[in-house]
Amino acid sequence: TPVGMALQETLSYCGVTSDHIAIRTSSYTGVDQRGHVAVHGLNYIIKKICHDDRVLIVDDSAFFRRRIREHLETTSEVLVAGEATNGREAVEKARHMQPDVILTDLIMPVMTGIEAVQEIRQIPELQHVCIIAVSASVFDMDQQQSKLAGCDDFLRKPFRETDIFGLMHKHLGVKYVYEVDQNSKLETRN
Repeated sequence: TPVGMALQETLSYCGVTSDHIAIRTSSYTGVDQRGHVAVHGLNYIIKKICHDDRVLIVDDSAFFRRRIREHLETTSEVLVAGEATNGREAVEKARHMQPDVILTDLIMPVMTGIEAVQEIRQIPELQHVCIIAVSASVFDMDQQQSKLAGCDDFLRKPFRETDIFGLMHKHLGVKYVYEVDQNSKLETRN
């Protein structure tokens, strides 16, 4: 429907990639006629657009992109607004999306994470973006090199869910609720 196409365009403009939007309209009479249009299924749209913080995940490994996405999508305060598979793609998507956080692998084809960070730091609109290097490297030299390039923090692979949550809390102030035991007691991590 034209309403569905308009919503798809709105999401695209906001930097949210989506293949399919499941909405239903009623009381719709046509493109050239005015009247009331009821749109059903807007929860998806609201969830995708009304987030406080937007994250770009950059890694040539689909496994690690998916793993980071799954952890971050457990909260409604963080939106994984996009993914990139190399540094060049990351620079272009960051320029277009202007995310709040970029989680980037360091070793990738086409353009490395270090090169992408250096280029992103030269873009005035992206100076505020928090960039977190993600790497399997155990060498302090790589961590230092990422900081010199402009990264704000470092996440070592393999990582735990709590590692990502800790960084999101540190840089965005996002709070996560953890289940402490089987009796459903909840504890808030500050």
